[in-house]
Amino acid sequence: MKQLLTPIRLGSMELRNRVVMAPTSMMLSLEEKIDFLGQVADGGAALIYVGDMGVEPGMPAKDLSLLTPEGLDNCRRLLGRLHQGGARGGAQLYLWDYDPAGLMELYRTGATREEIRAYKDDRLGEYVDTLPQERIQEIVDHFADAAQAAQEAGFDMVQILGGHLLNSFSSGYLNHRRDAYGGSVENRARLACQVAEAVRRRVGKDFPIEYKLAVHDDAIPCGQGGPDIREIGVFVTALEKAGVDAFQAALSNRSVIEDTVPPRNHKVFSEEGCFLYVSDEIKKHTSLPVSCAGKLSSPDFCEELIASGRLDYIAMSRQLVADPQWVTKVAQNRESEIRRCIFCNKGCLGSLLTRQKFHCVLDNAH
Repeated sequence: MKQLLTPIRLGSMELRNRVVMAPTSMMLSLEEKIDFLGQVADGGAALIYVGDMGVEPGMPAKDLSLLTPEGLDNCRRLLGRLHQGGARGGAQLYLWDYDPAGLMELYRTGATREEIRAYKDDRLGEYVDTLPQERIQEIVDHFADAAQAAQEAGFDMVQILGGHLLNSFSSGYLNHRRDAYGGSVENRARLACQVAEAVRRRVGKDFPIEYKLAVHDDAIPCGQGGPDIREIGVFVTALEKAGVDAFQAALSNRSVIEDTVPPRNHKVFSEEGCFLYVSDEIKKHTSLPVSCAGKLSSPDFCEELIASGRLDYIAMSRQLVADPQWVTKVAQNRESEIRRCIFCNKGCLGSLLTRQKFHCVLDNAH
């Protein structure tokens, strides 16, 4: 049997194989999301995350939400479909790092995407540096509340997104606080660890927690925020002690989304497995399971990553959008029938930028 198809445990949870669908934002109706993600489950993916699940009241309402009764009911419907297909369901927890009231006012004035991005970037450092400690404790509690809501709704695990607020607090470039949350690497890791500890206390010892660790790399002219890649060891060790069961590697970004979802012709990340160097660094500091996304689509390459121990499980998004049956075709030795993602970013990521319906451009070619 291919190592890619063998089970793996994340904490107390067993996955049927080593392929998971990374958190994916989709411009689809609720029914369309349930239908599509159900197809991915039927196609063999072991775990499917619901991405960008806000943890605080006041964040924009979504059809899949941990903050409203309707949103929770919708989550239960989706989870029922995922479980029917044999997949586990994960909730990705996050909180933004800017003043929501000011942003909502900007939206109401009809500001352009560029104006909104400039608003966020211009005020980011000030927001992080002046956030009161009482507010920080409230944020920690909200992450724990959201994790409990996810557990009670039937999610099989949570992923704490080390992006947005946690990412900015982790960064030596963006965080200039002079208290226990700023300065040294250990201090900048404090909020992330407090969130992980609070979530662990709330959900108990047997509910899996994954941390998505997004890092900054000075050697690459893209991406910012997050701990420097040379600081990974401090973060990984502290987060493991705080109760995390697994890690997903990522490159941090605050400016150009194509740097974290790179197209085929990206100036730096043009090759398959373009972020593996980040997961390689994480693996040096932990024996916990580690995954990574980033243009992973070749069955042979993914098998080599698992068999060699370079990764413990594989995260995909765009490839599973292109062919939800990827895992099944690999299991049935039908690799030649796989519809390979061409990483054009037009129908998937592009739909978010143009506010059009989420799709794969290859749908029209078959």
